[in-house]
Amino acid sequence: MKIKLTRLITLTCLAAFSVALLIPAPVKAVEPGAPCGDEKQITELYQEAVRSGGEAQKKALGAALYPVVQCLTKRNALPPSSLRGPFAIVIETLAALRGVPVKLAADSEIEPDPKAAAPYNSRGNAYNHLRQYEKAIADYDKVIELNPNDAGAYGNRAYAYSNLKQYEKALADCSKAVELDPNDAAAYNCRGYAYKSLRQYEKALADFDKVIELTPEAGPVYTNRSSVYNSLGQFKKAIEDCSKALELNPDDAAAYNNRGIAYGNLKKHSKAIKNLSKAIKLDPRMAAAYSNRAFVYNNMKKYEKAVADCSKSIELDPNYASPYNNRGYAYNHLKEYAKAVADYDRAIELNPDSSAVTNRKQAYAALRQR
Repeated sequence: MKIKLTRLITLTCLAAFSVALLIPAPVKAVEPGAPCGDEKQITELYQEAVRSGGEAQKKALGAALYPVVQCLTKRNALPPSSLRGPFAIVIETLAALRGVPVKLAADSEIEPDPKAAAPYNSRGNAYNHLRQYEKAIADYDKVIELNPNDAGAYGNRAYAYSNLKQYEKALADCSKAVELDPNDAAAYNCRGYAYKSLRQYEKALADFDKVIELTPEAGPVYTNRSSVYNSLGQFKKAIEDCSKALELNPDDAAAYNNRGIAYGNLKKHSKAIKNLSKAIKLDPRMAAAYSNRAFVYNNMKKYEKAVADCSKSIELDPNYASPYNNRGYAYNHLKEYAKAVADYDRAIELNPDSSAVTNRKQAYAALRQR
């Protein structure tokens, strides 16, 4: 039977930000005393917010996000003087990080200066961080209408298209961004992600190589390139890239995940489990890491543990095919054939190209022999 070890891609291509950022799922508001978030990351985002954005955004976000900024200030993550600066819609990322409800500026609030592209761009960034990609695209459309030569807007719109799996549109936007700004590392990174998603691996590698040439200290791009190497079966290179990413950012959960994938495919089970467990510790909501660890447990014949990890992965993302396939494999070896068939059915429904098609045939055969 064949089961897949899945890849998690770190995708970062919002040109407005000076730091790489994994977009987290919105979460419930944290309890008092809990971390405010990645302080270095949030500080830079806040500073960017101060530099951009319009009056409407400042009014809409100031009151709602003040507690977040106050939290950071108390920890000396933001100097108190920063609070005298304006709030802008880019700081919406803080709401996504902490689950703070925020009212976004309406079009009517932007009308006093309809030719100013910055508020639309800032609101588009906010929608991207909230995973409201259609709304983000509408705002970037407006930015491009007002300024057809805004490379960042094309790159940011490409990010939204990629998350909607509209990779051809993402490629077109990234290529336009690169045409306008040949040194736009974020655009190359986005295009590399799109190429990888379209299984054009050599082109993806070329773009990630370019990002590294332009920004050799950008850790997430090494994580991205490692995913391509995993897809090509070049697992030692994937491990090297993940190790470099972790050297630059020891808390990169996706790098641990991808390195775990590589070790798993090299049958280095203990190292794979160690890396995947670290990824889960850093990001307990990473569905792929649970499914990938289940893959390794299956290869170690620890089927009960595989079932538990797959069930957690499915709980986090019910529309993710791989854990159904991996759990079906475990159930099959536990001789729970009916459950195996049900999981394979769901895996095939979500991904018709899944290896679950072959696996299901074997489970059916075992079930009929009973």
